[in-house]
Amino acid sequence: MKEYVIKFGTNLLMCALFDKNTNCRKAAAASFQENVGRQGYFLNGIEIISEMDFFSVSRISNYYLQIAPFVASFKNYTISFINYLAFNRSLHIEKNIRILSGKSLGLVSLLDTSYCNEFIIPKLIELTLSKTVNKRHGALYSISCILQAYSGNIQRLIEKDKEIENIFLRSLSINEQKLVKSGIYLQEFQNKFNEQKNKNIVDLIPINIVNKILEIPSLLIEKKFFKGKGGEITRIGVLNLIKGCSICKFKINEIKCKIWIQILEECLRTTIEDIHKEVYQALEIFSKNILTYFKDLEINMIENFIKKIQF
Repeated sequence: MKEYVIKFGTNLLMCALFDKNTNCRKAAAASFQENVGRQGYFLNGIEIISEMDFFSVSRISNYYLQIAPFVASFKNYTISFINYLAFNRSLHIEKNIRILSGKSLGLVSLLDTSYCNEFIIPKLIELTLSKTVNKRHGALYSISCILQAYSGNIQRLIEKDKEIENIFLRSLSINEQKLVKSGIYLQEFQNKFNEQKNKNIVDLIPINIVNKILEIPSLLIEKKFFKGKGGEITRIGVLNLIKGCSICKFKINEIKCKIWIQILEECLRTTIEDIHKEVYQALEIFSKNILTYFKDLEINMIENFIKKIQF
């Protein structure tokens, strides 16, 4: 059985951390723990089962944003976790799974930036033009999360999830809080990883990849993906992409800037609340980090807003 141990262990871990069903996650975690105890062949098994217990896999944001990066930090699991998040979970049919997966992918991408730059981001760029709506949105959102992670701003992205987690923890009794408290292995990882999360490593992205990312909004318009079925969710995805590019302070030309302004203004005119929430955030960061270098366009946009308010 030794020749199958690594693959078997990796699949159990991915099921324990990412399966939609809570019972399946708990069963996979128990199976992994049993194999570590009886066989001892699973790599880094003791460290992992110390943190991946019954309680940790029962809370969705915890296993995506805390436990998954910890497990992926072990080299034997890093590539498998990156691939699974990028091309399975982040393309899931359910929006909330795609969003959590994108955030988790952003965190895990910091563990192997070379692999992400060479294989993951280029493939995700291709998927942004997929005819399947969930793949298109998932790819757009995942690229945005990776960009935010590279810029050292991933903490801002997961703040809301941490607030929800803190509310949950405060609702527990003292004994229950002891059960869900992070162990020594996870705490050591988080101390090291926190320093890594705050570093700006945007310059590591090859310029040809950056140029392809900046072309995505124009290509989406060209393919008419903002219209018809899936247009709303595509708009949300591209707004996240614009936000990610703006946080990274990518340099764009005036033509691209006009196209991005057009997208933002169209999204502001919609009556859909989810789009409004995203466009407000994207517009704020875009105005601060990119539009400020195009004074004429900035003034023109403000004047247009004033005219629309008056009428």
